Amino acid sequence: MKPKSPFPILSTRRLTLRKLTDGDLSELFEMRSDPEMHLFTDTVPDVTLKDTKIYLEKMNDGVKRDLWIIWGIEHTLLHRLIGTISIWNFDEKKEKAELWFGLNPTFQGRGYMSETLKAVIDYGFQTLKLSVLEAYTEESNQRSIKLLYNAGFKYQNTIEEAGTKKEKVFKMQVFSMKATGTH
Repeated sequence: MKPKSPFPILSTRRLTLRKLTDGDLSELFEMRSDPEMHLFTDTVPDVTLKDTKIYLEKMNDGVKRDLWIIWGIEHTLLHRLIGTISIWNFDEKKEKAELWFGLNPTFQGRGYMSETLKAVIDYGFQTLKLSVLEAYTEESNQRSIKLLYNAGFKYQNTIEEAGTKKEKVFKMQVFSMKATGTH
Protein backbone atom coordinates (compact mmCIF):
# COMPACT_ATOMS: atom_id res chain seq x y z
CA MET A 1 0.00 0.00 0.00
CA LYS A 2 1.21 3.48 -0.79
CA PRO A 3 -0.94 5.85 1.27
CA LYS A 4 -0.15 9.51 1.10
CA SER A 5 1.27 11.02 4.24
CA PRO A 6 -0.29 12.68 6.12
CA PHE A 7 -3.48 10.63 6.32
CA PRO A 8 -5.47 10.97 3.06
CA ILE A 9 -8.52 13.15 3.65
CA LEU A 10 -11.21 12.75 0.98
CA SER A 11 -14.20 15.00 0.41
CA THR A 12 -17.54 14.55 -1.29
CA ARG A 13 -20.43 16.94 -1.69
CA ARG A 14 -21.78 16.19 1.81
CA LEU A 15 -19.05 14.22 3.55
CA THR A 16 -15.46 14.32 4.76
CA LEU A 17 -13.55 11.05 4.96
CA ARG A 18 -10.83 11.39 7.56
CA LYS A 19 -8.78 9.60 10.17
CA LEU A 20 -10.67 8.31 13.20
CA THR A 21 -9.83 10.12 16.45
CA ASP A 22 -10.61 9.76 20.15
CA GLY A 23 -13.20 12.51 19.60
CA ASP A 24 -15.21 9.98 17.56
CA LEU A 25 -15.50 7.51 20.42
CA SER A 26 -19.12 8.19 21.45
CA GLU A 27 -20.45 8.23 17.86
CA LEU A 28 -18.38 5.15 16.99
CA PHE A 29 -19.77 3.43 20.10
CA GLU A 30 -23.30 4.39 19.02
CA MET A 31 -22.73 2.53 15.75
CA ARG A 32 -20.76 -0.41 17.09
CA SER A 33 -23.19 -1.08 19.96
CA ASP A 34 -26.22 -1.10 17.62
CA PRO A 35 -27.29 -4.72 16.94
CA GLU A 36 -28.52 -3.70 13.47
CA MET A 37 -24.89 -2.95 12.47
CA HIS A 38 -24.05 -6.62 13.10
CA LEU A 39 -26.95 -8.39 11.38
CA PHE A 40 -24.97 -9.54 8.33
CA THR A 41 -21.49 -9.92 9.83
CA ASP A 42 -19.64 -12.24 12.17
CA THR A 43 -19.30 -9.43 14.70
CA VAL A 44 -21.07 -8.68 17.95
CA PRO A 45 -22.10 -5.31 19.39
CA ASP A 46 -19.70 -3.45 21.63
CA VAL A 47 -20.94 -3.53 25.23
CA THR A 48 -18.84 -0.74 26.72
CA LEU A 49 -17.06 2.38 25.55
CA LYS A 50 -13.84 0.55 26.42
CA ASP A 51 -14.66 -2.09 23.74
CA THR A 52 -14.95 0.70 21.18
CA LYS A 53 -11.74 2.36 22.41
CA ILE A 54 -9.87 -0.94 21.90
CA TYR A 55 -11.31 -1.19 18.36
CA LEU A 56 -10.35 2.43 17.59
CA GLU A 57 -6.78 1.88 18.79
CA LYS A 58 -6.51 -1.35 16.76
CA MET A 59 -7.76 0.41 13.61
CA ASN A 60 -5.38 3.35 14.00
CA ASP A 61 -2.48 0.99 14.75
CA GLY A 62 -3.20 -0.85 11.49
CA VAL A 63 -3.16 2.48 9.64
CA LYS A 64 0.23 3.32 11.19
CA ARG A 65 1.60 -0.07 10.13
CA ASP A 66 0.24 0.33 6.54
CA LEU A 67 -2.04 -2.69 6.90
CA TRP A 68 -5.17 -0.76 5.89
CA ILE A 69 -6.73 2.63 5.57
CA ILE A 70 -9.89 3.22 7.55
CA TRP A 71 -11.72 6.48 7.18
CA GLY A 72 -14.31 7.93 9.49
CA ILE A 73 -17.21 9.21 7.42
CA GLU A 74 -18.12 12.63 8.81
CA HIS A 75 -21.27 14.47 7.79
CA THR A 76 -19.79 17.84 6.85
CA LEU A 77 -22.73 20.01 7.97
CA LEU A 78 -23.50 18.07 11.14
CA HIS A 79 -19.81 17.54 12.09
CA ARG A 80 -20.82 14.04 13.11
CA LEU A 81 -19.33 10.62 12.45
CA ILE A 82 -21.93 8.58 10.56
CA GLY A 83 -19.89 5.58 9.39
CA THR A 84 -16.57 4.07 8.43
CA ILE A 85 -15.04 2.67 5.26
CA SER A 86 -11.80 0.80 4.78
CA ILE A 87 -9.47 -0.47 2.10
CA TRP A 88 -7.80 -3.52 3.59
CA ASN A 89 -6.79 -7.14 3.03
CA PHE A 90 -4.21 -6.23 0.38
CA ASP A 91 -2.63 -9.02 -1.64
CA GLU A 92 1.16 -9.48 -1.52
CA LYS A 93 1.78 -7.29 -4.56
CA LYS A 94 -0.53 -4.52 -3.26
CA GLU A 95 -2.52 -4.71 -6.50
CA LYS A 96 -5.76 -6.06 -5.08
CA ALA A 97 -7.60 -5.09 -1.91
CA GLU A 98 -10.98 -5.36 -0.26
CA LEU A 99 -13.49 -2.73 0.76
CA TRP A 100 -15.33 -2.87 4.05
CA PHE A 101 -17.94 -0.32 5.08
CA GLY A 102 -20.63 0.42 7.61
CA LEU A 103 -23.08 3.26 8.08
CA ASN A 104 -25.07 4.23 11.15
CA PRO A 105 -28.61 2.94 10.48
CA THR A 106 -30.01 6.43 11.17
CA PHE A 107 -28.19 7.70 8.07
CA GLN A 108 -28.85 4.79 5.71
CA GLY A 109 -30.92 5.18 2.56
CA ARG A 110 -29.82 8.76 1.85
CA GLY A 111 -27.03 8.14 -0.66
CA TYR A 112 -24.16 8.79 1.76
CA MET A 113 -22.49 5.44 1.16
CA SER A 114 -22.78 5.85 -2.62
CA GLU A 115 -20.88 9.16 -2.31
CA THR A 116 -18.34 7.54 -0.02
CA LEU A 117 -17.79 4.53 -2.27
CA LYS A 118 -17.12 6.69 -5.31
CA ALA A 119 -14.45 8.70 -3.47
CA VAL A 120 -12.76 5.60 -2.01
CA ILE A 121 -12.89 3.67 -5.31
CA ASP A 122 -11.26 6.63 -7.08
CA TYR A 123 -8.60 6.82 -4.36
CA GLY A 124 -7.92 3.08 -4.57
CA PHE A 125 -7.46 3.07 -8.33
CA GLN A 126 -5.92 6.49 -8.93
CA THR A 127 -3.73 7.01 -5.86
CA LEU A 128 -2.98 3.50 -4.63
CA LYS A 129 -2.85 2.18 -8.22
CA LEU A 130 -4.83 -0.93 -7.32
CA SER A 131 -5.88 -3.21 -10.17
CA VAL A 132 -8.87 -4.79 -8.43
CA LEU A 133 -11.15 -3.90 -5.54
CA GLU A 134 -13.32 -6.57 -3.97
CA ALA A 135 -16.22 -6.42 -1.57
CA TYR A 136 -17.92 -9.24 0.32
CA THR A 137 -21.45 -9.05 1.62
CA GLU A 138 -23.82 -11.60 3.13
CA GLU A 139 -26.36 -12.74 0.56
CA SER A 140 -29.28 -11.52 2.67
CA ASN A 141 -27.87 -7.97 2.86
CA GLN A 142 -29.86 -6.70 -0.10
CA ARG A 143 -29.06 -3.02 0.54
CA SER A 144 -25.31 -3.63 0.29
CA ILE A 145 -25.75 -5.83 -2.77
CA LYS A 146 -27.75 -3.09 -4.51
CA LEU A 147 -25.18 -0.48 -3.45
CA LEU A 148 -22.32 -2.51 -4.92
CA TYR A 149 -24.14 -3.10 -8.21
CA ASN A 150 -24.97 0.60 -8.46
CA ALA A 151 -21.32 1.50 -7.81
CA GLY A 152 -20.25 -0.69 -10.75
CA PHE A 153 -19.12 -3.85 -8.97
CA LYS A 154 -19.73 -7.19 -10.66
CA TYR A 155 -20.88 -10.32 -8.86
CA GLN A 156 -18.19 -13.05 -8.96
CA ASN A 157 -19.36 -15.93 -6.79
CA THR A 158 -20.69 -16.93 -3.38
CA ILE A 159 -18.53 -18.51 -0.71
CA GLU A 160 -19.47 -19.99 2.63
CA GLU A 161 -17.67 -18.84 5.75
CA ALA A 162 -18.20 -20.34 9.18
CA GLY A 163 -18.68 -17.72 11.85
CA THR A 164 -16.24 -17.54 14.73
CA LYS A 165 -18.27 -15.19 16.95
CA LYS A 166 -21.69 -16.40 15.81
CA GLU A 167 -22.67 -20.01 15.25
CA LYS A 168 -23.72 -19.43 11.69
CA VAL A 169 -22.50 -20.14 8.19
CA PHE A 170 -22.38 -16.91 6.23
CA LYS A 171 -23.05 -17.05 2.49
CA MET A 172 -20.83 -14.24 1.30
CA GLN A 173 -21.35 -12.83 -2.15
CA VAL A 174 -18.08 -11.70 -3.69
CA PHE A 175 -18.08 -8.61 -5.89
CA SER A 176 -15.18 -7.05 -7.75
CA MET A 177 -14.29 -4.05 -9.83
CA LYS A 178 -11.26 -3.70 -12.07
CA ALA A 179 -9.32 -0.47 -12.47
CA THR A 180 -10.16 -0.39 -16.15
CA GLY A 181 -13.89 -0.60 -15.40
CA THR A 182 -16.11 2.39 -15.01
CA HIS A 183 -16.34 3.85 -11.56
